[in-house]
Amino acid sequence: MGSNLPTNHAMPTADLTEVDFTLREVLVRDRIDDEERTMWQVENENMEGAIREDSPSEALEMFAACLETDNEKAKIDLEDLETESEPLA
Repeated sequence: MGSNLPTNHAMPTADLTEVDFTLREVLVRDRIDDEERTMWQVENENMEGAIREDSPSEALEMFAACLETDNEKAKIDLEDLETESEPLA
């Protein structure tokens, strides 16, 4: 099953240092063969839907791609997500 990337996401642009998200294992039913399967889902309170992929790394990679402003495949509006900036020291 391919990416289930929701549309019209809201993610931050300037000074992105921290983003809260949840990564969880979920059981989904395949619409084609009605089989249950395990997928990995990334959620963020400012996204309209969740990103689901076959592995945790694939789900996190797609979520990270959503944070890139120049990624046309995973393009989202980055201005509405709350961010927290903290000094590194």
